[in-house]
Amino acid sequence: MSPTILDGAFAVVVRKKPKLNDIVIATVDGREIIKRISKISTAKVFLTGDNESRSTDSNTYGYITIKSVLGVVIFNIHLPF
Repeated sequence: MSPTILDGAFAVVVRKKPKLNDIVIATVDGREIIKRISKISTAKVFLTGDNESRSTDSNTYGYITIKSVLGVVIFNIHLPF
């Protein structure tokens, strides 16, 4: 599957409680990443990339705390320039 948000796209992000299948921005190892929540518990989330064959995600770094989630992507647009 191709990435849902392409390089160079603009994303509108809001701070709200994330839920299953939300695309989120999170901090992992000091970097901000954009991934989809595929599993969620009360304190942790499992993030996966939409491009499974090329994604570095929770299959590599494991569950992250919900506190590491900075926000939920509610809209994105890729401009052609």
